[in-house]
Amino acid sequence: MVDKLEDAWYVLHTKSRFENVVYEGLLKKNLDVFLPKIKVPSKRRDRRMTIRVPLFPGYLFVRTDLNPHRHLDIVKTVGAV
Repeated sequence: MVDKLEDAWYVLHTKSRFENVVYEGLLKKNLDVFLPKIKVPSKRRDRRMTIRVPLFPGYLFVRTDLNPHRHLDIVKTVGAV
């Protein structure tokens, strides 16, 4: 009897400030991706804004079964470490 691997959530490490690039790249590959963001105040010289930044800088979450082809597809994404 062969066990079928089920999809699970995994943490994916990204290059610094590449979270959005990797997120978009994985979405284009039809993968289930989660990039939690929070709103933080940003001080600019001429104005104050609220911007959305990753909750865990340098990381995002991918749901996959980690079969070899899918795993290779994930790590070949631009910005993935």
